[in-house]
Amino acid sequence: MNQQLDQLRLRMAELGVDAFLVTDEKNRAYLSGFTGSSGALLVTADTAYLVSDFRYFEQAGRQAPEWTLWKQKTTLSDAVSELLGEIKAERVAFEADAMTVAEWRAYQAKEGAEWVVTEGLVRRLRSVKRSDEIEAIRSAQRITDAAAREVPRLIQPGLTEKQVAWELEKLMRDLGADGPAFEIIVASGPNSALPHHRPTERIIQENEMVLVDFGARLAGYHSDMTRTYFTGEPTEEYARIYQIVLDALHEAEQRITATSSAKAMDLVARDHIGGHGYREAFGHGLGHGVGLDIHEMPSLSFRVSDEELL
Repeated sequence: MNQQLDQLRLRMAELGVDAFLVTDEKNRAYLSGFTGSSGALLVTADTAYLVSDFRYFEQAGRQAPEWTLWKQKTTLSDAVSELLGEIKAERVAFEADAMTVAEWRAYQAKEGAEWVVTEGLVRRLRSVKRSDEIEAIRSAQRITDAAAREVPRLIQPGLTEKQVAWELEKLMRDLGADGPAFEIIVASGPNSALPHHRPTERIIQENEMVLVDFGARLAGYHSDMTRTYFTGEPTEEYARIYQIVLDALHEAEQRITATSSAKAMDLVARDHIGGHGYREAFGHGLGHGVGLDIHEMPSLSFRVSDEELL
């Protein structure tokens, strides 16, 4: 049916399961093309089922024509349990990291199958992009790059953070984006110390730092970019710190390969920044993947295991 399902079925064989239940919304879209906000996939060795209610049944048929549709009449757990009984599945893998305790209890209450816990299995499949996914991400990034060239014009003393964020969103939409990849961050002056600051009515001043974190969403795929600007001439201290961070990025880029350890690459940048006395100020990771989610594997971070490769 598609290479995503082929890869999933290989993992299913390794786990020794009859079926795999997919409930994460983005994982559903990745495997089937179905973008509805409610539903589940049940994949067996020879059939792929899409379970959804009447609101999405027509949409499911259009977006996932090769999938066998199974109509949800009451609760999703009831529909899935009914389907499992129909196909006589004995061992069923599920996404533990995409299911609430209440949902888990509802499935456990149904007699029949043995449930096998998995975490991040489909997300790991998603970390290796197909050519069409790469092109979608590149298209989103091209919009972001074009918008970034206009940001210095948008950041004017006297405007509020909210005004700049709105102008930037409109610009990306005019350039072809379906919308922003996430709520745009415009953090000026003291707010620039807050990595996930939400734009306020604060007025941008002369001679201060402005952090802008933004990206475009296109055909379901995301780009992500963070840039730091300065209204006026940056101080010597700001310029020095900026160069330290830029050099750390370049050093990591020069060392990275297709088989690099994600943790090791983070440490390259971390050691450079730490060597200049700012290790405690570097609390986040070096980077992350993008795709159907704004944050995807691989995660270039000191928090991941040594075995996680790029």
